[in-house]
Amino acid sequence: MLDSMPTGSQASPPSLDEFDRRQIKRWMHATHTSQTNLAMVIGRNGPWMSRYLAGEYNADLETLRRIALVFGHTVGTLLTMPVDPDEAETVALIRSLGPDDRQTILKLLRSWTGVGRSSRRRSARSSRPSGPAPVPAARKVDK
Repeated sequence: MLDSMPTGSQASPPSLDEFDRRQIKRWMHATHTSQTNLAMVIGRNGPWMSRYLAGEYNADLETLRRIALVFGHTVGTLLTMPVDPDEAETVALIRSLGPDDRQTILKLLRSWTGVGRSSRRRSARSSRPSGPAPVPAARKVDK
């Protein structure tokens, strides 16, 4: 099992603290929330928030929970870090969007993957035979 672990030649993933900070910064950017306003809403002051986002301070779980709630997420969102870097970036960017934009992305993903189509469409599609449509038999004409 250890043989399948990434080697030192690959970039190491960010720490969970750094991952959280990046996600919070994305949320703030996407929602135009200032450090001062976020600090006030979660019961902290502006200098603390600035130092936290700069990596000088760490946040306890309760503070992370309050921050996540401000943006409509749970603390679990901040504690879940995919291993694949592309997946991690995709998930982080989607989580940065507001509800309406997330719905748009969800519709696109469903369209691209074919997932989530109505059962009526799926059953009609699955009942069709694969390959070209059969050619109708020629009608016999009496003379």
